[in-house]
Amino acid sequence: MPDHTSILIFGTPELEQALSREGLGVVRLETPENVKTLTIGPQTRLVILDGQYLGDSQVFDMMTTIQERRPYLDVLVFKPGADAAYVHSVLKNGASDVIYENSHEKLHQAIEAIQTNQKISPDTSDIRDARKRSGSFEGILSRNGAMWDIFQTITRTASSDATVLIVGETGTGKDLLARAIHRQSGRTGRFVAVNCSTISPEIIESELFGHERGAFTGAHQQKQGLFRYADGGTILLDEIGDMPVQTQLSLLRVLQEQTVRPVGSHHEVPIDARVIAATNASLANAVQTGSFREDLFYRLDVIRLEVPPLRERPGGYPLYVRAFSETRLCRLWNGLSGITSILYRSAFGAVLARQCPTTGKPHPTPGLKRAHPRIDGRRSDRGVVFPGYPGVFFSAYSSCNRRRATTRPKPW
Repeated sequence: MPDHTSILIFGTPELEQALSREGLGVVRLETPENVKTLTIGPQTRLVILDGQYLGDSQVFDMMTTIQERRPYLDVLVFKPGADAAYVHSVLKNGASDVIYENSHEKLHQAIEAIQTNQKISPDTSDIRDARKRSGSFEGILSRNGAMWDIFQTITRTASSDATVLIVGETGTGKDLLARAIHRQSGRTGRFVAVNCSTISPEIIESELFGHERGAFTGAHQQKQGLFRYADGGTILLDEIGDMPVQTQLSLLRVLQEQTVRPVGSHHEVPIDARVIAATNASLANAVQTGSFREDLFYRLDVIRLEVPPLRERPGGYPLYVRAFSETRLCRLWNGLSGITSILYRSAFGAVLARQCPTTGKPHPTPGLKRAHPRIDGRRSDRGVVFPGYPGVFFSAYSSCNRRRATTRPKPW
């Protein structure tokens, strides 16, 4: 096998010729009888699997073998007419993208998107291992294996237009993951975050899809809507489970047609916005109770990222302490040196040892965002009080220009 090949295709000669005519240097290989014997040269950057040429079992077997041999290699599956279940399974098994339209142009665009993403974020084990040692991915701090599996999925699928469903408890960093997907995607448009639970059901369609002047009482001027504002970029629908059922139907149409219809308009407006949904609840249970549409659930659940709660990844606590202390507490004391080590020994020790006075059991560790106000503290003339941790207090002695951590006397 030629090691200099960067794109390999397992498919029909016609598909190879079609891609070659479009200026792509591809090499077609015959499918081995035993996929375990499959070998791929180190210079190969992309493998295309033709789902029309290969059987479904062959596609999944080859993907499994590729994941075992080259876990960071991009795999693109071409399967015109594939249903949502097939697309979901292929992406879950490691594909970077799935083209389910019978269009060589769409396939070419997907290849170019993957190549662009590879230039922006080279996907090699050396770089990935270096990032893991540093504990940071797109500004997200973690050394947890489950989180790095999520980061790997993001890197592999960022260039795809497939919808993403992020599931996790409140405060686990779902918004940060959505922003990482947007940055890795190479999209040039805006990242727009929407919390569906904070918008009144009466106006949510207007907020998302826009409205025409005079569409309803108070609509004195035309409004663009957040989907059109995110055109060319990414839109995050946070707390998607709280979206009204009628709006869910409108969203389903947007995902199917890639168009929005502003309230009061008879015209469809084309959009190009990748949709990411996030929830802290089980949408599957919501489907069972009838509060969430099943067809919308499967449209959203193409790429799923299940975020473990912070209490299950304690190895990241030192990373959070350092980041919060450097960016937050140092501002309170004008960057005085030594505050980081003080916080390590005292304040965050209390965070790890938090116990309920009634049961004696540890409190659940707060989420990433909820750790900010607790570690921020509140400055006073005597020092800094930590509202979430009544036993922790930093006293300030200006006469000797020192800072030390003490235990604040309890009021009883």
